[in-house]
Amino acid sequence: MEALEKAGCEKIYQEKISGATKNRPELDKMIEQFRESDELYVWRLDRLGRSLKKHY
Repeated sequence: MEALEKAGCEKIYQEKISGATKNRPELDKMIEQFRESDELYVWRLDRLGRSLKKHY
């Protein structure tokens, strides 16, 4: 978290739920607020990838 803040990230979403769980409220909130000009940084890609089928 500290490294992201130092890098200038304006919003940080942190999910406390397992990646295998279908209900991911922070991921849902991030996707809702994401704009075309935004950049997404992910700590570990496998943490994000499990849930993407649900959204696309």
